[in-house]
Amino acid sequence: MHGNLRTRMVEFPVEGGGKASAYEARPGGAGSYPGVIVVQEWWGVNEHIKDVAGRLAHEGFVALVPDLYKGRVTADAHLASAWMQALDREEAVKIFLGAVRFLQGKEPVHAEHIGVIGFCMGGSFALLLPCRTTAVKAAVAFYGDLPDPLDQVKNIRCPLLFIAGGKDRWINADKVEKLKKAFQQYHINGEVRVYPDADHAFFNDTRPEVYNAAAAQDAWMRALGLLSRTLKS
Repeated sequence: MHGNLRTRMVEFPVEGGGKASAYEARPGGAGSYPGVIVVQEWWGVNEHIKDVAGRLAHEGFVALVPDLYKGRVTADAHLASAWMQALDREEAVKIFLGAVRFLQGKEPVHAEHIGVIGFCMGGSFALLLPCRTTAVKAAVAFYGDLPDPLDQVKNIRCPLLFIAGGKDRWINADKVEKLKKAFQQYHINGEVRVYPDADHAFFNDTRPEVYNAAAAQDAWMRALGLLSRTLKS
């Protein structure tokens, strides 16, 4: 599917014991590359999210996709919703912190050049992770839910891009406005980008019922711009 990429499954320790596994995509060439943690949607680590990791690898990043569902993948929204509800948020955060340490300890990744990008459920974690660690130097959250409590955003020390769809009934205008206000209140380097004609999950090109090509392409260019400016300099 992707030429000149190296992909593999990796394992890393998680605080409090145990291990987590992740899908890794990296550029084929030798050299030092910044790392980006990619956070799955509620479907699991499916072909779409692996494809996103591959796109990042093509752009010169080591993309690491922690598997929160331990190998389970579904296309059934009811099942995906149940799995997401059953997920322990704090346990998931520990997995992401383990992923950060894994990237920090690996050559040829630069320890101080690690970002995060996530979609839907993953967008929630992409927003939460920089609230919990200063090791993340750039964050892109696609239509994720807000941290609870919201005042955690005061801990964010990196540039953050939050992307939303104007037709999204879940991450609606009210939530987007709350996030904007919190960014202003705590003087966070956060940009909120709303695509008026786009629905929830508009970036997912395997779902024609919601995919919005124009919005997805623009959002991707902005996401890459932020990750490249911050992590490659």
